Amino acid sequence: MSSVKIEKGLLSGQELRPNDPEELRQFAQTESIELDHVSFYKKALSHVTFRGVTFRACSLAQSSFEHVNFRKCKFDQVDLTRTRFANCYFSDCSFIDCDPYNALFPDSVVDPSAFKKCYTSNKDLNKALLLFSGLKRDLQAAGNSRASRAADYYYSKWERRLLYHRWRFRQMSGARPWLWSLILGSLTGYGERPIYLLFWMFSMITGMGVVYKTYFPFSLSPGNYDFWSYWYFSFKIFCAKGFTNDVLSGGLLFCQVAEFTFGLILLALLIGSVTRKLS
Repeated sequence: MSSVKIEKGLLSGQELRPNDPEELRQFAQTESIELDHVSFYKKALSHVTFRGVTFRACSLAQSSFEHVNFRKCKFDQVDLTRTRFANCYFSDCSFIDCDPYNALFPDSVVDPSAFKKCYTSNKDLNKALLLFSGLKRDLQAAGNSRASRAADYYYSKWERRLLYHRWRFRQMSGARPWLWSLILGSLTGYGERPIYLLFWMFSMITGMGVVYKTYFPFSLSPGNYDFWSYWYFSFKIFCAKGFTNDVLSGGLLFCQVAEFTFGLILLALLIGSVTRKLS
């Protein structure tokens, strides 16, 4: 069959070779094959497994895939507009520069992080929000709460970009929603990145150790103490082990109370974030 020229969308101006379901089924029997400039538009395919297949500059728009497995497949510049993946399984797949606009994944197993390289610019804000909100909904309906929370993480990141865009360029709202989202993302990764909290905790303990050694060397008993002695002193205060026995100065008391307070907050956030991550 002769090639067709795409008039609009991600592959606008390119010529693709149409494939029917049987041709695509035959391709699935060969591992590590590359499908280049292939069109599978408004068609259906079911009960097939693709292994190590690379889809490059292809159109799968408005097609339906049911009980199809994709293992270690790569989707590079693939149009997935309104494509429906029902009861499909994606394992170690990547999507690069693709357009999964209004794509649906009912009862499917898919890693939301595989789509993080699909949209990159602010002109794709609405598409990205629609993608990750749909993934969150479909994964939650399928009972995959952990993957649903991962989709929620990427949705929150794009929502933060939207809030900044509204405040900075459209002046539709104040900076407070964006700043609050930025703080939550930086501290906890919206509850999905406990490692962020460990970084802030270590940074605060180390920073306060420097403060105690530089400005309050008398906070420890007289002796030849190195930096790690002050670091351990800061660690004990951060973890609510206790203050110095005597109030040696107002500045020292303020630093200890501040570190103790922020320590309680960060420890509580860490416990909550780890519990959410492991649930």
